Amino acid sequence: MRIHLAQPVAHYLFENGQIVSELFPANAPELNPADGLWSHIKYGRLPNYTPLDLSELRNTVTTELERLQREPHLLRAFIRRTKLYVE
Repeated sequence: MRIHLAQPVAHYLFENGQIVSELFPANAPELNPADGLWSHIKYGRLPNYTPLDLSELRNTVTTELERLQREPHLLRAFIRRTKLYVE
């Protein structure tokens, strides 16, 4: 089951009515801002990165995601890249 269709997520979205959820086509990564984010981390921030184990990988990726939380201009750029957002 896809996580965004799980009952806890549906309940959270229902309880927080200001959040709008949209499904993206399965084979359209250019429309999904999260794909730009992951590409940035994988190819821009961590090229040639080889963790010793899964725990190190998880910690490094978590650190990168936390770093992006402090860079709203980059997060907006991932959304603008999709051409779905109109200012």
